Amino acid sequence: MPQREVVLWPTRENYDRFAELCDDTVAETFDDFERNALATMGNLAAQGIILERVSFDPDRMAQWCRANFGKVNAHTRCCYAAFIALVD
Repeated sequence: MPQREVVLWPTRENYDRFAELCDDTVAETFDDFERNALATMGNLAAQGIILERVSFDPDRMAQWCRANFGKVNAHTRCCYAAFIALVD
């Protein structure tokens, strides 16, 4: 049975806001994000890890990450993805 993980998946419409709120470096454009993420998903699937996309509101993400960890970076975004996947 494959291992399942969740990943935040911004939309084309909210990507600029998402990138603006992140404290670390993210892909410059949604197209760059999507291309990189799909390649990563393919590589992980080959290892038996399935990534499930999680829709989210960038402002709520930033608020939660800052309240719980003080910053918005790859680690805190992963924690947020797991959190909202559990409460949905």
